[in-house]
Amino acid sequence: MDPARLFESTIRFIWNKFIMQGLVSRIFYSFPVQLLILNLRKNLVILSMWGILWLIITERAGTTIGLPYLFLEPEYMDQVNFWSTFIVGLTLGGFTMSFHITCYILDGQRFSFLGGLGKPFRKFCINNSLVPLAFLATYLISFFQFQYSNALELQAAIFIKIGGLLSGVILIIFFFGIYFLLTNEDVFR
Repeated sequence: MDPARLFESTIRFIWNKFIMQGLVSRIFYSFPVQLLILNLRKNLVILSMWGILWLIITERAGTTIGLPYLFLEPEYMDQVNFWSTFIVGLTLGGFTMSFHITCYILDGQRFSFLGGLGKPFRKFCINNSLVPLAFLATYLISFFQFQYSNALELQAAIFIKIGGLLSGVILIIFFFGIYFLLTNEDVFR
């Protein structure tokens, strides 16, 4: 056998056997992916709420009655600015935390190893964030495209509005985190 072909087949064998199979199985059996699969199997009603919001922000549902404008051009006191997107961010952060709390109540007992970890709810929320983060990324892209093409805003103004949105999301998640930090009691104390 030609040395170049032998080298190529060896590299291909190593790639397929050790890297791809190990990488794919590590990704598939990771906690975030397993939570996503569990949500797809057991919590379709909860995921359908994210799906409805997804359809609205991508302008695939509710366009005849103007639902996408509630998200893509939010108004507060007749202005679309930092504060209007900040309020939308607060509600999106609240919805995200409601999603995490509901999933933790419904599915937390399936993952007994969480009981042995410090701050199990925080770790559950971080690992259960695939859907909210994917939604947030889609929302930010849709928001930017809409503002740039339909509202004819300058990029600086759009980024200020996006900053308001992200500030609202981060603030409400921070407040939830502080609340759970202060109210979480050890059962044995």
